[in-house]
Amino acid sequence: MKNWSIQTRVSLFYSTFLLGIAALMVLFLLLTTDTAAQNISESTLQKAVKESANGISYYEDRIEIDPDFNFYAKGSNILLYGPKGTPMAGSTPSGFPAQVPLTSDSFQTIDNGEDSWLVYDLLVHHPDASSLWIRGIYLMDNTAAALHFVHQIALFALPVLFLTAVLGGWLVTKRAFAPLAEIRSAAAEISAGDDLSRRIELHQSKDELYDLSVTLNQMIARLQRAFENERQFSSDVSHELRTPIAVILSHCDYALSQDRTPDEYRKALESIQTQGKRMSALSAQLLELSQNFHAANALQKEEINLSLLCESICEEMGTAAEKRRIRIRAEITEDLTAWVDEIQWMRLMINLISNAIRYGKEGGTVLVSLTAPADSEIILKVQDDGQGIPKEQQDKIFTRFYRTGSSQSSGAEGSFGLGLSYVKWIAEAHGGSVALSSEPGEGSTFTVRIPREN
Repeated sequence: MKNWSIQTRVSLFYSTFLLGIAALMVLFLLLTTDTAAQNISESTLQKAVKESANGISYYEDRIEIDPDFNFYAKGSNILLYGPKGTPMAGSTPSGFPAQVPLTSDSFQTIDNGEDSWLVYDLLVHHPDASSLWIRGIYLMDNTAAALHFVHQIALFALPVLFLTAVLGGWLVTKRAFAPLAEIRSAAAEISAGDDLSRRIELHQSKDELYDLSVTLNQMIARLQRAFENERQFSSDVSHELRTPIAVILSHCDYALSQDRTPDEYRKALESIQTQGKRMSALSAQLLELSQNFHAANALQKEEINLSLLCESICEEMGTAAEKRRIRIRAEITEDLTAWVDEIQWMRLMINLISNAIRYGKEGGTVLVSLTAPADSEIILKVQDDGQGIPKEQQDKIFTRFYRTGSSQSSGAEGSFGLGLSYVKWIAEAHGGSVALSSEPGEGSTFTVRIPREN
């Protein structure tokens, strides 16, 4: 049963449930029809006898029977007896025993071995005339035949109803699960063809399977983005490593092509060392990014006084800023605390401030502000007065290995275009976000928002 499809299991459960209900209904019918038929027969016979009493007239000391008196009413034989049980009018059915005692206002069941009758007697009194017995006799075989017919209909209808229910349930479940088969087929084609640009077709009926299709399409879209990012990442890494490797090989070829002076060998080795250090730094940053992006416990959060931490980082970064005659101005609200990973938050701030110092205007100012306009949120802003970032490049600035034209042309030492992608990851890992606001020629402002609570 574990290997059965959901449609088969639903159909089986549905069919078994309906079969159980139908069987209980038939059993109830078989158990109650005898009693119900007996009650109906008694009620019909009693009514026939009492209505027959209306066809008898009383005149002082005598009783007269109407000429149109009906001796066969409602399927019952009607007989009249004198006060002492002497037959007066009416005839008994064939086979009915001759001697059956009269019992007023009560029912008797008479059985001769072949036929069965229901008998009801009624003693009618009159103050000025003699009493009269009225007897009704009803052949129960008629009821038995009707009951037998009802039982046959019920037993015949049970399998018909069951098969109809099974067929109807199977058709309903088949139609209900048809989109599921389409989803499975589409997913299999996407998987087999490695075409993550395809999507599962959405049906108009917005049921649970519609929601499942939407969820799967969203998952496929995320997978597509992830694969494209990995493909782009591999391409970018290859691109970044191609240049230093080419430089190293060219200097090696230059040094080995013929005998060189000690100074020439030194210069070649220094160039090789520089490129080797660059490759080492890139490898270290890539390893760190990979470990943090995929670590299940990438963050070790604790309640930190961000005000003190930010002040300390601004002071430490002052030395690097002085080399370009840049002043770091801090506007930090006191005693702001939040649940953060202290190491990662320090890296976020160092990356943003280093970026502002590197691309800020020489002799200018870098403004670092930390505020909490809402009790539930911390806002960090790092603003420089450099040349800014063109509009068409701002949506790419947080992409790994992406560097603006100015950074590429300036050959910013140690810059691989990884710092801002790292900032974005840290902010989002804390449940926050990072945004850029920049105008060419006026500088850039990076704004980080994170929740204060964990």
